[in-house]
Amino acid sequence: MTQTVTGVFPNDWLPIIGTNSFGPAPTAVVPRMASQASVRNDVIKRLNKLNVYTRFSALVDDSTLHEDDRDEAWNDVETKIKSLVNKVMRDGGQRVNDKKFQQLVDLIEDKVEELNDQKPLKPQLEEREVLLAAKLCVALSVVKGTRDDPFVAKLAELTQNQYKGARIAHAAVAAAAKNHVYAFMVTKAPHSTLFVAFRGTSNIKDVKTDLDFLIQHGIAEGKLHGGFANRAECMPPEYLCMLCAASTNLLNTSTPVKRVVLCGHSLGGAVAQIVTLRTRFHLEDIGGFPTTASVQERGHPLAGAGAAGAGAVRPGAGLIANGHTLRATDVACVTFGAPLWGDEKVRDCVVSLSWASAFLNFVTPEDPAIAGQRTQPCIQANQRCPAPRGCDCQHSQ
Repeated sequence: MTQTVTGVFPNDWLPIIGTNSFGPAPTAVVPRMASQASVRNDVIKRLNKLNVYTRFSALVDDSTLHEDDRDEAWNDVETKIKSLVNKVMRDGGQRVNDKKFQQLVDLIEDKVEELNDQKPLKPQLEEREVLLAAKLCVALSVVKGTRDDPFVAKLAELTQNQYKGARIAHAAVAAAAKNHVYAFMVTKAPHSTLFVAFRGTSNIKDVKTDLDFLIQHGIAEGKLHGGFANRAECMPPEYLCMLCAASTNLLNTSTPVKRVVLCGHSLGGAVAQIVTLRTRFHLEDIGGFPTTASVQERGHPLAGAGAAGAGAVRPGAGLIANGHTLRATDVACVTFGAPLWGDEKVRDCVVSLSWASAFLNFVTPEDPAIAGQRTQPCIQANQRCPAPRGCDCQHSQ
């Protein structure tokens, strides 16, 4: 027998199951629902084709990055993936559509960039330089007036006039240190490094400087702490460059200074960082400062003048192999508990010039100089900021 459809339905509305006058009824094909695991695996496979998830996973496993930052980035990405997978399941689909997938890719790329930015920079300072700077700052801290005696004795006690192969040629408190106490130390060749240390808060004048919050403009259109910026005027870049010239004879030889390390604690640290930045800008502007030149060079403006005239060589003058020109990259800074002193424009400028690794600042949460302030890991000694979680780290102090 044949089954005939009767009633108000058209003749082509036939039962799905059973037979009719046209033969066996067609069978409905229901797609098999994808599992959560298969949808997720598809997402990961597509991400790996772009190499984005592989790079992200490598950063999440990088132990040099702060664990909390890695966990936060991982949770953000995993939450997004789970959300996309759940939507596919609710919609009865098979895979994440291209638009949603691209949004996931953009999120992961952002996280990769953030984690890369938080990688500890390799400081442009050697261990020997950091430790010598620390000893110099300790020796300077015993100075109450302008006399050299306590400073020299303390420095000799700490270093025995040499440290890790670096021999100290000269060290003294600056003569004009009535208000702004700082000290010099120079190491002999082959290191030939000039250290300049600025003393931290020690008297009522220093306290007034700390509390002078009047904003100043002057570096990369950024704003500076007025008190710290004024104190940094004690060491103009031009003067610092002249100290490096062979003609000043700080090394007691004609050997020029090839490297400059500025340092300080607390207030002195902020001053050292500002002086470092200003000096780097100055050296960039003049194309480097020749600390010595050969008088035998043909056509040299000082030919025949002798070594005493080397400090007056015009910037950019041609030098032969035995000369030396101090560049911006030859100037670095290591500080201890330096307080914040610059705004975001200053920080962004330092980062854009790839200078952040030239600034190394050691801090502890208990240090009164940085209590209540937020510090920045980019100028730490390959260490994360020790401040509590939630620190909004900056690049410049």
